[in-house]
Amino acid sequence: SDDIGLPFDDLVNWTEISVKWPMDDVGYPLLQHLAWLASERLPTVKRLHDNIPKHRCWLDYHRISDSTCSPYVALLHALER
Repeated sequence: SDDIGLPFDDLVNWTEISVKWPMDDVGYPLLQHLAWLASERLPTVKRLHDNIPKHRCWLDYHRISDSTCSPYVALLHALER
């Protein structure tokens, strides 16, 4: 995730639903960190999980008819900027 920009970052607060991790440390260090989060920061993990439903519409490419929250709305928003 070091050099990758996530889509729709002006519409989606990615820190509410994801964990940022250095690309060079993917593997066992990430597994250890996720295990630590689950055991030592369970409220944080639950908050991340609980926030997913309010953001999932931005990633649902089958959500064609929604005019308020869909990847297509986000793409049009980006084109208008």
